[in-house]
Amino acid sequence: KEEAINKRVLLVVNCRYERWRGFYKGLCANLTRVTPATVITFVVYENMSHYLQNGNTRSGDNISPVWMKKLEDN
Repeated sequence: KEEAINKRVLLVVNCRYERWRGFYKGLCANLTRVTPATVITFVVYENMSHYLQNGNTRSGDNISPVWMKKLEDN
């Protein structure tokens, strides 16, 4: 209960003295830190998804994952 009251007090003080800018303080630094990792994760996920769905990365390649070759043999 006391922790909730302290959070409310901090919220009111932040609104009163720093206005809306107080809520966005540090946002630019945080985005600079988080964005590269998020982009890398997204690109790797999309490329692996396409690779696994299509069986190979380039149209001229005959290289398939091992599990695809086993399925083709059966």
